[in-house]
Amino acid sequence: MNPQTPPPFPAAPTSDPGTAPGQLPPPTVPAMTPLTAPPSPVPASSSLPATAEDTDQIEPEWVHKAEQIVAKTQNDPYAQAQALNALKAEYMQKRYAKTVKVAED
Repeated sequence: MNPQTPPPFPAAPTSDPGTAPGQLPPPTVPAMTPLTAPPSPVPASSSLPATAEDTDQIEPEWVHKAEQIVAKTQNDPYAQAQALNALKAEYMQKRYAKTVKVAED
């Protein structure tokens, strides 16, 4: 080896006098700062009632329709899901004037 040629791998720098030449000092882990306060919960909407009123209940006619669908389609879960989804869409349209898309075969 030529005296003017640097070694192929230079020795690792050591800043700690207790570290042997060629060894790296132990890694330093930055300190984690704890949260000062837990995140605040999202406030509930003031337009939604805390308890259900009589007007918030589903009318018995819709419950009976759903029960009939379940009774007729108890052996065919796919047909049951399709029929119940159509009933839900109809209910949402009539009760809340919201149009819900229903997948059609």
